[in-house]
Amino acid sequence: MDRDDWLNECRAQCRRVKFLASSLDWSERPNHSSWMVATSSLLDENRETIPALYFKGEYMPGSKGDKISYALMYIAGRKRHRVFMLEVYPAHVVAHTDGNIRIFGPHIHLGDNEFGCIVRGVIARITDAFSHRWVERFQRHAKISDDGQRIIGNPFKNDLFGSQ
Repeated sequence: MDRDDWLNECRAQCRRVKFLASSLDWSERPNHSSWMVATSSLLDENRETIPALYFKGEYMPGSKGDKISYALMYIAGRKRHRVFMLEVYPAHVVAHTDGNIRIFGPHIHLGDNEFGCIVRGVIARITDAFSHRWVERFQRHAKISDDGQRIIGNPFKNDLFGSQ
């Protein structure tokens, strides 16, 4: 797929209104016992499943600070492709390296490395990786709603987008 076509498709998928299909259940990732992961299929405005599109959240504890990511993902056959992702890293941690460019702290990805990707740093005064404001930012960019139930949240609270 052409890079520009892929990035335009990613933008179109982000503009499309989506709803989480169910509350998220955070569980340990099998190959990393301290990592937590949660997924949900997505529904369109008629509350019908959107084929090949899903939400994925990951929590990764680290020696330099906790990291959490929220992603809109696409499945094509056996491959999984990132459409949009917000990664929340501590501000002092190198979070992404691309050639001579190094991004510290929170950043967003549009697209993935296979077809084409744009990565940008995020400027914010949010210091807590588990702040609901990160979730709100992700939901605004990816157009994913949880119908006000806050079903995406903190893996260590009642839900992922988290009740405070």
